[in-house]
Amino acid sequence: DRSAALVTTHRVLVFQDGYGAVVLGLDGATGGVFPIVPVLVFCTVFGLSMDYELFLITRVAEARRRAVHSAGWTLSRNSM
Repeated sequence: DRSAALVTTHRVLVFQDGYGAVVLGLDGATGGVFPIVPVLVFCTVFGLSMDYELFLITRVAEARRRAVHSAGWTLSRNSM
């Protein structure tokens, strides 16, 4: 995936080489990133995105149930 390569490239440029480090409030190159940090960031962002998807699907299901009930239909357990 291109976006993963782009993020990795920018991480190397900022943290290992020091380009643009002043924008992040760093004095210069930090010499690298602890290897577990990208894994933890990925897991956190992935978990948040899954929570958001769950909330979104729940809202869609609630709206569908309201639309079905407002149309005068009954919703049985077998139809879900």
